[in-house]
Amino acid sequence: MSRSNERLLNNALNADFQHMLRPYYFTQKLLCASKYSIKDSFVLPNSRAYCAVSVLALGFITYFYVISSPSEIYLEMSIMYILTVAWIFENFVMIIMFSLGCERFYSCLDDIRNKCTIAYDLSPERNISRKTAKNILRLCDVRFSKMRPCGLFVVDAALPLRLLGLVATYCIVLLQFAFL
Repeated sequence: MSRSNERLLNNALNADFQHMLRPYYFTQKLLCASKYSIKDSFVLPNSRAYCAVSVLALGFITYFYVISSPSEIYLEMSIMYILTVAWIFENFVMIIMFSLGCERFYSCLDDIRNKCTIAYDLSPERNISRKTAKNILRLCDVRFSKMRPCGLFVVDAALPLRLLGLVATYCIVLLQFAFL
């Protein structure tokens, strides 16, 4: 097998993992910041042409932002408010999708742990399946922990609810300061 085929087989993704990475992949594509692309269940580096086009697109966006005067930008503040709300809503939807993907992953791990427990209990004699189930259970007990980005919060199904509660609390505090 050639070297490039071996590297390609090491980058294979299953369908569930692809589905979990889809929001992140689309966000990178939207921001012209994608370093890799997912095609036919494989992670492939982007071509030089894609990188050149994304650099040119970002250059044009920066150029048009710089040449437009600030007075023209802030004349239509209502548009800025609408764009800000749309941007916040998009970020919140991305957080929800990422949380759902992580929660599916956690539930799959719990399912694996339950099935290994059943397999361990069903085979009383010392055989390879019992040993494998025991090793998987040990690994799940020792190595598994929910994802904690920067150690700040746990990414699970309750994350969007916690963030919504945080936003509501800050809105109430800001309203209290505005009306005092």
